[in-house]
Amino acid sequence: MQGITEFLPVSSDGHLVIFQNLFGMTEPHLLFDVTLHMGTLAAILFVFRKDVAQLIRAALRVVVNRKLGDDPDERMLLSIAVGCIPTAIIGVAFESQFEQLFASMKAAGIGLIITGLFLISTLFRKASRAQSQPSLSQDSTDAAGCAPAKAYSVPLLHALLIGTGQGLAIAPGISRSGTTIAIALLFGVERESAARFSFLLAIPAILGAFVFEMKDYSPAARGGPQAVGAGAILLGTLVALLTGIIALNLLLRVVKRGKISGFAYYCWAVGLAAIAVGIIKG
Repeated sequence: MQGITEFLPVSSDGHLVIFQNLFGMTEPHLLFDVTLHMGTLAAILFVFRKDVAQLIRAALRVVVNRKLGDDPDERMLLSIAVGCIPTAIIGVAFESQFEQLFASMKAAGIGLIITGLFLISTLFRKASRAQSQPSLSQDSTDAAGCAPAKAYSVPLLHALLIGTGQGLAIAPGISRSGTTIAIALLFGVERESAARFSFLLAIPAILGAFVFEMKDYSPAARGGPQAVGAGAILLGTLVALLTGIIALNLLLRVVKRGKISGFAYYCWAVGLAAIAVGIIKG
C-alpha cells in the first residue's frame, strides 16, 4: 500500500489512519515505517534519475563558482530550496498537532475531502504560458517516457506556496502529491513540469522526515512487541520501491493527460465514508 498510495493523489497516511481505526491495527515499528519511506524515495530517484543527475551537476557548479548562475537547473535548485522552507517550518512548529490528527478517522476523512477539492480545482487552471513554448528538451526520455527537464523553472513565490501545500500535507488525508501538483497547475505551470517539481521537492522532504523520525529511534527498542525482522524490513522496502515506480509512472501519465481531477471522486467517497464511520464510532 505504501508504494501505491504514496504517489497516487489519495494520501497514504489517510488510508493508514482509516485502516488502523477500522481493523485495530497498531502503528508500524518506527524503523519499518522509515525504511518504507526510503523505498518510495528510491522510486523517485529511479524515475527522475536524469533530473537528479542534472541537479547534482548544477549544485557542483554552484559550489565551484561560489555563485548561483542563470542556468535553469541552478534556478530549479533555488526553487526547491525555497519550497522546502515552509515545509520544514510547518512540520517542526506543528508536530504535536499533526500527531493528534493521526488518531482520528474523522480528521483523515476531512483531509481526503480537502484533497478532492484541490484535485477538482485543476479543472479551472490557468492556461499555461509554457503550453506554447517547449519547456522540456526532446533529446532523450526517462523511465516515465518524458524528456528530462532542462529548460523549465518554477518562480520562487510559486515554489514557496507549493512548499506550503507540501507542509500542510503532513496532516492525514491531505495528499502530498495531489496538493503540490494541483497548486502548481493552478499557477499555470505546465503539466509535466508541475509533476516533476512536485516529486523533486519531495526528495529533501522525505530525507528530512527520515532524519527527524530517526532521532526517536533506539536500537534497544527493537526487541519490543512491535519489533520487525530484517527480512520483513527488506521485503517491505523492496515492495515499496517496485510498486512506487509503477504508481509514479501511472501518475505522470495521468497528469500529462490532464486527468488528475478524476481522483477527486475517490477521495470524496472514502473521505465521507471515513467521517461517517468516525462519527458512529464516536
